[in-house]
Amino acid sequence: NVTYYSYRGRFSESTTLVTVHKGRIAPRGKQTWNRELLSVPTVPPSHLRGCRIIDVQYSIELCIKPCGVARKVKLPVDIVIGTVALKDQQHKVTCHPLLSPEDNNFPFPFFSANDDSEVFLTDLSIHNMLPTAPPWEEDDDIP
Repeated sequence: NVTYYSYRGRFSESTTLVTVHKGRIAPRGKQTWNRELLSVPTVPPSHLRGCRIIDVQYSIELCIKPCGVARKVKLPVDIVIGTVALKDQQHKVTCHPLLSPEDNNFPFPFFSANDDSEVFLTDLSIHNMLPTAPPWEEDDDIP
């Protein structure tokens, strides 16, 4: 969902980026999505900080269509897309199961090394933290 703001008002538009169908479930059956990856195309980040004219929000919508007279159920879940790549040539990404705030058991530190001295980058999105710029220093050598 993208919302544009101007002095004349606002305009919102929504676009479906990816659709996944899992198929039918037998009566009284169940279907489990267990750590399955969802491929998201390259998109702008969510909640552009410092930008007051554009607001970008993403969500995953789970849609259940029961057969018979039951009504269709839609369950939207907001997600955040960032600008820091978690997967590249030099770092491996560690995956942590989703944690609820009640667990009070967040993985720490953000970077950890294994026996092979490879550095693993922990998913920062679950920590609700943003990276900060390094401290500013004045350089007297620059004219």
